[in-house]
Amino acid sequence: MSDSSNEFNVSVDNDSINISINIERFDFNAYSSFRKTYTDLSSGSRYKIDFSQVRFLDSTALGMLLMFREYNGTDNKFIQFINCSKEIVDILRVANFDQLFVLNN
Repeated sequence: MSDSSNEFNVSVDNDSINISINIERFDFNAYSSFRKTYTDLSSGSRYKIDFSQVRFLDSTALGMLLMFREYNGTDNKFIQFINCSKEIVDILRVANFDQLFVLNN
């Protein structure tokens, strides 16, 4: 497993905390580093998660995203998924994540 600083980068701008996923396969192997990434953050009101490098995600990744949402106590208008490929958007929509998060491709 890679170091979390390689798999996930965090930056902050004026209105959001941004998490970039720097791996092609967002799956169980990323669980520990993803959890460490978001639990180490100070609480924010808006989050953007950048999926530009993600080509595959499985049900474990979907569960991790739900845990992230629950951990932060935020609703769908405050967590935005950005730079998603069409395939990733399709997976997220089939799982009804468009009801829980803002999806931007």
